[in-house]
Amino acid sequence: MDIKRYIATHDNFLLSFLKFFLYKIKNKYYHVNEIIEKTEVVENGMVKVTLKEGIVMYGNPSKLPAEIQFTDRIKFGEKNKLTKIIDVEKYYFMYEGLSELFAERVHFQYFAPVAGDCVVDCGANVGFFTVQAAKMIGEKGRLIAIEPDADNHKLLLKNIEANGLKNVTVVNAGVWSKKDVLTFNVGIHPGEHSFVLHDDIIHQEGIHKIEIPVDTLDNILANEGITKVDFVKMDIEGAETEAIKGMNGVLAQEGVKWVVEAGHLVDGEMTFHKVEAYMKDKGYKNLSTDGSFRGAIYAVK
Repeated sequence: MDIKRYIATHDNFLLSFLKFFLYKIKNKYYHVNEIIEKTEVVENGMVKVTLKEGIVMYGNPSKLPAEIQFTDRIKFGEKNKLTKIIDVEKYYFMYEGLSELFAERVHFQYFAPVAGDCVVDCGANVGFFTVQAAKMIGEKGRLIAIEPDADNHKLLLKNIEANGLKNVTVVNAGVWSKKDVLTFNVGIHPGEHSFVLHDDIIHQEGIHKIEIPVDTLDNILANEGITKVDFVKMDIEGAETEAIKGMNGVLAQEGVKWVVEAGHLVDGEMTFHKVEAYMKDKGYKNLSTDGSFRGAIYAVK
């Protein structure tokens, strides 16, 4: 059992102290609250969050209840420090995204895109990384956001438009080792859909399968007329071990900065082992692997 879930669902003197520490003193949602200017529910039950830095993010209601530690952050937290967070049970995916990707800025721990860069977002989801990176690279930069899921793709487009971003090209497809049409496993968590049955989705109920076109990153970039890339972020829920094989053209380039989330169990093995070995074979130096965000690999050649 996950340690945070155990703490949240059990009671004794020690666990009460840990709850007080985790949810009252060190509640990470306090930092989320600090970066939010305004939160409101808009059309179709979507939540609209305006950040103090001016970024606007839309999110859909969750299709499953929030995990108990998320709701306990509100239950045990100091209410005057959580005034901008509404209905975490319904919109927890939004607040988790804001916590990890905006407040903690986990994708930018070692490096960040700069003005004029060409950035690729493999597994763009609803745009948490895309929007931030597109702002960083400015009008002279270019960002390719690749997202296969139809619902995420629709919301990604909305978030790009809401932030007035003209430097983003969205590709509604999957990234793989070759051009093909594959079965896509769509679960009830918007951040866990995948072309492979990884540890977070394999036991979920209510998974439905659809056919989605996939292609190599090298092909996608060639189709967009891109010959030089500066920054690649990849979060494709366990498919990274196959997709990396279709990125040899990008991997051969000098100076590309990579952030790869590779913390899934697929066929009994953590994916970052295979991805790390593949990238090292291509001459990459990994600044950090296990122990960082979700088994993330931060690498540069």
